[in-house]
Formats: sequence, C-alpha cells, structure tokens
Amino acid sequence: MTDNSSVDRLVSKVNREYEAMRESWWRMTPDELIGIAEQITAAKFIRENLDSCVNEDEAEYLLTLKQPLEALIDSVMYLYDPQNIAEREWFSDHLYELFDKHDLDADYEFEEEQGMTME
Repeated sequence: MTDNSSVDRLVSKVNREYEAMRESWWRMTPDELIGIAEQITAAKFIRENLDSCVNEDEAEYLLTLKQPLEALIDSVMYLYDPQNIAEREWFSDHLYELFDKHDLDADYEFEEEQGMTME
C-alpha cells in the first residue's frame, strides 16, 4: 500500500466533500442557489487551487477536520460580508481607480448618450 502525501489525501477528501455539496446544489431551487452563490464560488475556487496552495503541514492540519472544505469556505466568506470594513474600503479604492484611470474604457461598451445631439 502506498502512502499518499498529506496534500494528496486532503485534495481527495475535499473532492469528496465538494461532490457531496454539488449533489445537494442540484436539489436546490434557483433562488436558493442564488442565495449561496458566494459559497459555491468559494468552494469551486478552493477545490481548483488547493493542491497548488497548501503545503504538507497545512494539509495535515486540515485533514484533522471532519469537513475541511466547509471550514475553508467559512474562512474566506468574510470577503463577501457587507460589514467587512477592510473589503469595503478596498472596493471603494478599486472603484476610484477604475474611474481615475478609465480602466474599463477599452473593454466595455458604453451607453449611447441620451439627450440632444447636434447634426
């Protein structure tokens, strides 16, 4: 029997947990899915990036949890909390930079100007 690394075992455990979550998502209504969209996005991000971001010691720690994916989702969900002052400040700064530098000008279509035009 081969001894898998802690990272491999964690990835397998998270994949199983993700598939169980995914099965429950299939049984939800569209409104319920919209209500948990951030959690689904976080779960997908974690699942797709875990093996390249976690080291053996971190994996060993996370393997001690019954549901490591749920714990990781909960730990990153603060980013979406509207009461998270740091993230609101980041968003405000981000909006200012978009406006100041007009970063969106080349990539997005603009509304046609309303009102009178000179011919």
